[in-house]
Amino acid sequence: MSSESYAVVSLAGGELPWPELVSQGCYPLDTRTFLAPESALTQLPPEARVVSSGWRRVEVSGSLAHAGLLAAAASALAEVEVPVLVLSRAQGLWLFVPHEKLGRALAALRQARLERFATPA
Repeated sequence: MSSESYAVVSLAGGELPWPELVSQGCYPLDTRTFLAPESALTQLPPEARVVSSGWRRVEVSGSLAHAGLLAAAASALAEVEVPVLVLSRAQGLWLFVPHEKLGRALAALRQARLERFATPA
């Protein structure tokens, strides 16, 4: 299990340097906001502003054929009041949950019988 934490970062103005950001392990959330490994924060442009930090990634394996997987995972996390940021990928989902709620999130996913899909990354 990786102990990498991520931060939600906002970058106002101009064009975002996506090739550089992606090479540092960043993932876009929208045109001005992205997730960045906290270890890469010092390499970001000076105008980058950390909005929130301490997010941990949980990988949910599955394909687009697993209908309802995101809904089931989000519902399980909502029931135990764990906020979640989601990145959908062809190979499955990446759920980002607050570091201090990682244990609660994993327990909720087990309770919802999603443990075969979810692993902390």
